[in-house]
Amino acid sequence: MDDIFVYDWAFRSLNRVSVADDGSEATGGHSYNPAISADGRFVAFASYATNLVSGDTNNKIDVFAPFPRYG
Repeated sequence: MDDIFVYDWAFRSLNRVSVADDGSEATGGHSYNPAISADGRFVAFASYATNLVSGDTNNKIDVFAPFPRYG
């Protein structure tokens, strides 16, 4: 399973971005193609994971840009 991480230089911490709303690991597929905003605040990525949002049952790639919960 591939996950997306971001390193926060200010807090010297590595944080997983590809997690479900409840903080659990992504399941059902891998996450890939991360892109970070110019200010470094947001990370967008594509994922086949089926549990990142509730009700995701279409078995298609989804794109996520979660609000940062790290730092």
